[in-house]
Amino acid sequence: MVRKFLFYWGLILLCFGSGFANAKAEDFEIILGSSSAFNVVRGASVAGGTSTLYVGSTTVSIGTTTQSAMLYIAGSSSANTAASLQVVNTSGTNTLYVRNDGKVGVGTTTPGTALYVIGTITATGYAGDGSQLQGVTSTPGASSVASAQILDGSISTADLSGTISVSTTGTINAGSTTVATLTSTGSTTVSGTLTAASSTFRADTTQTYVTTRVGIGTTTPSSSYLLQVTNDGDTGVTLGSGGSMTAKTLAVTGTATVTGTLTASSALRVDTSTLVVDATNDRVGIGTTTPATLFAVGTTTNILNITEAGKVGVGTTTPGTALYVIGTITATGEIISRNNGLVVKLEPPPMGEIYFTSNATSTTIATINVFVKVAGVTTFDSNSMYFDTGTTTTNNRLRYTGTSTKVFHVAMTASYFTTNGDTVGLAIAKNGTTTGMEKSIIKDRVSATGELESTAIHVMPVLSRNDYLEVFVSNSATDAVTLQTLNMFAMGMSQGND
Repeated sequence: MVRKFLFYWGLILLCFGSGFANAKAEDFEIILGSSSAFNVVRGASVAGGTSTLYVGSTTVSIGTTTQSAMLYIAGSSSANTAASLQVVNTSGTNTLYVRNDGKVGVGTTTPGTALYVIGTITATGYAGDGSQLQGVTSTPGASSVASAQILDGSISTADLSGTISVSTTGTINAGSTTVATLTSTGSTTVSGTLTAASSTFRADTTQTYVTTRVGIGTTTPSSSYLLQVTNDGDTGVTLGSGGSMTAKTLAVTGTATVTGTLTASSALRVDTSTLVVDATNDRVGIGTTTPATLFAVGTTTNILNITEAGKVGVGTTTPGTALYVIGTITATGEIISRNNGLVVKLEPPPMGEIYFTSNATSTTIATINVFVKVAGVTTFDSNSMYFDTGTTTTNNRLRYTGTSTKVFHVAMTASYFTTNGDTVGLAIAKNGTTTGMEKSIIKDRVSATGELESTAIHVMPVLSRNDYLEVFVSNSATDAVTLQTLNMFAMGMSQGND
């Protein structure tokens, strides 16, 4: 074997070393056996040199004797950017460049990706989902893609089942297309007809158009309505100032507010008979669908009626006087009849009373000769009329509840004592003050031994609705005063018009 190699190698040296460096390939042939190899080694010896070219029985390797492929090339450097294969044309241009890191450049020695091509790529097919494609532009136009460019046999409609994204400034123009879902984050303009083939058109997730029914705020409009507007916020429907709505039947389940004029051409009804406006006969009925007079309240018997002449009938539709009542009249307030200046009062006078008989609660005097409210729990007389005690029944107070402003006769009696010989004052206060009630003030020099004293007060104040009366006490010293018994009575006086 060694002798055969030396013979071949000597033959090569003979050819190239003896002046035949310009020999053509056809000038010599090297024929190897089926199991022989041809190895060109750079170095001092075959064993110690580096294999430059190695031709096996069926494979060729460069830079190594490894035979794992038809052509195996081992780079001369381990650097990633170094070339393991470089092809240069006659002009010195790199046409193919394979780096040690696996990147391939066509027309460039600095490929930045796995395959970097300077020029045009022509392919008869493409496999993959295209999700990582970048910078792909379309022709024949800047904003359109021909069907042959996309659906060319390598990319089918099944490959487009994902998302196709267009920049915020881009547009999609299509003569006809079918997609499972089309999402637009901007504005969508349809110059032709927009058809929902599934019989459902939806604007966001809460608005639906279903065949012949439209729902706003609901995805399931009732089959009872052509248009149903409803949601959790009860947003409702608003028409512009110049708008109008015509409906054969309008049913409102909530509140209806009309800022303009509500016109009923024949009749207006709230429920069946709650409120009926008979526009044909110019009549209004409450509780009746057939008002017999201008204004009627009640069932078919028309309990309350106001005629066109302005007469009022209770229990009759034909009142003969201004007020005609069939039945008994009951009044808890005043009924006034005026005839030639005669006034007949049918209302009892307002009157009220509070009292206590064995009070042991002393009234504290913080400042001398300053009136304060008497302490103690009072009882409100249940026979009182048009009076109460305000917020509580135990607060030394009579409050007038009548509607008419009146003059009242107020009488107060009390028994009281203190621990020293002081001058005690008693008064009836109106609305929490003795100002204006000076006529009710009485002062008494009490015994230094703590004996009971008594006095009475009469005064005629004018009271309006919710005015109230209380008993106040003062002392010439800061000694406490105890009112053991107390009675205050108020009665309204007639002023000739009640």
